[in-house]
Amino acid sequence: MDNLNSYFIVMTFNFQLDELIDIEPLNNSNYIRSSTEPFDEEMELDERRVKRWLNKFGLTWHYTHVSGHGSGDQI
Repeated sequence: MDNLNSYFIVMTFNFQLDELIDIEPLNNSNYIRSSTEPFDEEMELDERRVKRWLNKFGLTWHYTHVSGHGSGDQI
């Protein structure tokens, strides 16, 4: 990458993480994931797969839970 001061926000889904190969993120870049927590075996496998991709590129994982359902106090 020519300009090391460049900043990107990229939206991907689990099956698109191979696009990181073309993006070539800088080591220690941040990855923010906003999704529900895994609640079955398939989702746990997907999360492990995502973490392996992030580790391969030296990305720091940040996670925030979203469910789409607010509690009474939140509404």
